[in-house]
Amino acid sequence: MTFLDPESMKLILFTQILPRCTNPELYVRHGSILASGKVISALCQVAKDHQRRLPDELGDAAMESITQTCIDILEERFWRSFGGDPMRIAVCHFIQDLSSGGFPLLDAVVDRWLKALRECLTSADSNVQQSAISAVTALIGEYFRHQPVEKLTALLNHFLPEVTSNNQQARVGNALALGSIPRFLLTVSLPKVIQQLCTCALITDKTLQWAESRKNALTALSLVCTTVGIAPSSPGGVDQVTLAGIFRTFIDGFEDYTVDSRGDIGAIVRESAMYSIQVV
Repeated sequence: MTFLDPESMKLILFTQILPRCTNPELYVRHGSILASGKVISALCQVAKDHQRRLPDELGDAAMESITQTCIDILEERFWRSFGGDPMRIAVCHFIQDLSSGGFPLLDAVVDRWLKALRECLTSADSNVQQSAISAVTALIGEYFRHQPVEKLTALLNHFLPEVTSNNQQARVGNALALGSIPRFLLTVSLPKVIQQLCTCALITDKTLQWAESRKNALTALSLVCTTVGIAPSSPGGVDQVTLAGIFRTFIDGFEDYTVDSRGDIGAIVRESAMYSIQVV
């Protein structure tokens, strides 16, 4: 609808939808956040189609209103109250939509968003995790592409320790997030990324029952190889020695026959290993 009648949708956005993004009623707030993200993303595309800057298309007051909403929806009371998981998913979609649209944001807002997404990556709800992974990928791709190496290194260091942490859900979410991030960030410290993922895929006494984290680590390794490529055909990609180590990790995954009260939980690891070795 925004592409068909952007002026009407701008009016609806700023008079009806955005003000309700902080409504006390969960479902009003949830729907308004989802709708706002889609409309703002579409307006960003309309501005590009008109070859105009977004502030010129929307006006300074509208830009400030959207920026303030980006901050307000992360208020603690919305995340911790009843319906927190649906809210987290809605906010992840909102972040993904604005990032994909290229909405200009201050670094302070981007940093707050990133902190919220890192929290979502450790959620026990797989839907929250998946939404956060997609949002992290879009956010980094849009707002960190032209950052200096020092800032990219600091960003990568937020994810790397979580992949081998003592929290299973942190491993599960951050492993896939690492596998999904753009090439320009992976190549900042590619050997370390691969090392951490290989470590996450290992069975230890402490992590014996954590089959899902091993499964995601193997999937992430295949994603990393796909993203950066294999040297020498892809300069800066995975070298042959490192590739041999990755294949050893996949082969170890074939032998995961871990069993718990749920049954053969190692099956998801073996399946991931077979899929990943096929991809690579």
